[in-house]
Amino acid sequence: MRSFLPRDVPDFTGRTAELDEVLAAGRPAAGGALVCVAGMAGVGKTALAVHAAHRLAPRFPDGQLFVDLHGYSEGYLPVDPAAALGTLLTELGIAGERIPDGLEDRAALWRAELAARRALVVVDNAAGAEQLTQLLPVGAGCLLIVTSRRRLAGIGAASTVELDVLPEQAALTLFAHAVGGARPAAEPAAAAEVVRLCGCLPVAIRIAAARLRQRPFWTVAQLAERLGDEHRRLTELTSTDRSVAASFVLSHRQLPEVPRRLFRLLGLVPGPDADEYAAAALAGAVSPPQLRSALADLLDAHLLMQRVPDRVTFHDLLRQHARRSARLADSAAERHAATTRLLDYYLHTAAAAADRIMPNRRAGAVDLCTRPAHAPAFAGRNEAVDWLLAERVNLMAAVSHAAHHGWPRHAWQLAHALWWFFHLRGYTADLLATQSVALSAVHASGDTRGEATVLTDLGGAFAQSGQPAEAVPLLERALALHRAGGDRLSEAAALLNLSGAYFRLGRDAAAIDRGYQARDVYAELGDGWGQATALNNVGIAYNQAGEPGSALARLAEALRIRERLGGSPGLARVLSNYGWSCQLLGRYQDALRCLREALECNRESGSRWDEGSILSDMGVTHARLGDFASAFECHQQALTMIRPMAQRGIEGELRNKAGDSYLLAEEFATALDHYQRASVLAAQAGESYQRARALDGIARCQLALGRLAGARRHWMQALAIFTDLDHRDADQVRAALAGLGDASTPRSAG
Repeated sequence: MRSFLPRDVPDFTGRTAELDEVLAAGRPAAGGALVCVAGMAGVGKTALAVHAAHRLAPRFPDGQLFVDLHGYSEGYLPVDPAAALGTLLTELGIAGERIPDGLEDRAALWRAELAARRALVVVDNAAGAEQLTQLLPVGAGCLLIVTSRRRLAGIGAASTVELDVLPEQAALTLFAHAVGGARPAAEPAAAAEVVRLCGCLPVAIRIAAARLRQRPFWTVAQLAERLGDEHRRLTELTSTDRSVAASFVLSHRQLPEVPRRLFRLLGLVPGPDADEYAAAALAGAVSPPQLRSALADLLDAHLLMQRVPDRVTFHDLLRQHARRSARLADSAAERHAATTRLLDYYLHTAAAAADRIMPNRRAGAVDLCTRPAHAPAFAGRNEAVDWLLAERVNLMAAVSHAAHHGWPRHAWQLAHALWWFFHLRGYTADLLATQSVALSAVHASGDTRGEATVLTDLGGAFAQSGQPAEAVPLLERALALHRAGGDRLSEAAALLNLSGAYFRLGRDAAAIDRGYQARDVYAELGDGWGQATALNNVGIAYNQAGEPGSALARLAEALRIRERLGGSPGLARVLSNYGWSCQLLGRYQDALRCLREALECNRESGSRWDEGSILSDMGVTHARLGDFASAFECHQQALTMIRPMAQRGIEGELRNKAGDSYLLAEEFATALDHYQRASVLAAQAGESYQRARALDGIARCQLALGRLAGARRHWMQALAIFTDLDHRDADQVRAALAGLGDASTPRSAG
């Protein structure tokens, strides 16, 4: 039996499923099979093919042949089919004088010789199908295993095994075997970091291991530190006979010009992936058919990956190679222009999506350098939300990249366009992060208009996320800038956000005053939606101040304006607050009707924190009606909705309301737990009113449980806060303290 297979890989690791697939093709019943092993450079295609061939060798007693077509080999030209057939025929034992010169004659002899043999043939490193056509078909008792960096369509493969990078554990095992000795096991965290920085790519892992093996005084952590510099990583992943970068160059170099350029430009994407529109923006003057063809070429060459439909991404090391290639091949002006086109695409489309989500937000036109030639058109709100969800991480990365690399106007406008999406979905951390980085950009650039807008947005984000004390100075600064610039619409937005911030702080008089000021400016501008929103803010401040009658009048006016204008954005919030007013007035059935209508309306707008607030108010209303089972279910749903958003102030408010319901049900221990948690959350958020509410609730629970000292202590703390806020609840707490000496039996809230 003649065998020309290379030496088997001694530390072959993982690939169990892929190996089984290749082995299955070599079963006797599957004679005449062809299997293609495809994948990116360095992913281990040859190792798998050779390892499988050694396992299969006993089944093919007439020979195991091997030829390297050098489709991607530094210093070699791709082997032409005639030369490849000459090698294979020689390996079969055909004398040189019997091997004809012409390609067709060699192919005929090859087929004739294999017709009655049981042979295994490994054809490694094929550049494309054209190198393979004349090697096919093989005999009925033969197996041909082909490896290539390209997907080889049209050659009739029985199966194609697509190799991805190694799973993390298999990659760690490979690294440990390749290094040898005890160092990887002694530094498991550092070894895992090395593997991660290598992207679990076998060739990179082997090169990193070789560097460590050749340097006995290095620790694994030192190697990880060297690889941690992404600008040097590809240079570090080079040994005397192998280089990750060199293998990538060979894949990249063989492409036509359009996909080669697109590969480089895609490396400029700040985020993890890109859709066809983003690729089109980067490419510039490339027709859609050319673009789709170029993307297909890059996917077929395994220079790009497609983890989900219609989106492409890089292996981390290939992304670095693409960026380095762009720096070498494209001028700074070309790279700047491409990135600007990409940011224009993100900004244009994010603003269009925001207009679908909040069609009355009146944000004004965005300032683009170039309007994108190709962008998605959103038929409705759901399509806009879907796009924003798919692009969420990319858009955040775009804001950061624009802020730190010279596009401050794109940074703040994109952050502004994303505000409502992040707010409605409850992505508090994303909202604060984008606004904060945008603020740093406008400060550095001296853009006063941008600074005023970001201060307004960031202040609003702080107010909504449970940090109202941080919001007020930002919003006061924004208000001054808007007034100085004569921007009345933005002045109204700042006043509106100030009203919300003062409400969260428990400064109800200030909240009412700023809300009325915002209403007046919106009225002057003829903006009915703005007037209704401002009146809603005034209404909730009246509710909190203990004046539900005044609140009901303002909220009814807001509802009339919205009914006249039509449409639903923001309607759920007004209905919810109207229901709150009804509840405070003892009109519980009216409250439930409004809250149910608000819940249905909100499901169209998709605001998670509004839904949590509505459910919480429904819970209190059910409890007031004595339906405690429904009340507790509503509170549980509300807290489940809110908790993942990490909005401490809102969660504290909802826990106070849950405490009220459990106290009414005389479940004092559970009520106490909610109030205590609310107290901590409100203190963390700086929300004085909710903190005082929680302390009052704790005192009532303590009294109900017969703990008079605890009740007195907590009421004293609540009284101090209510007095500082000049809130009418201070009188109620004083009365409770005055009568505390007579409280000899437990009592529940009424």
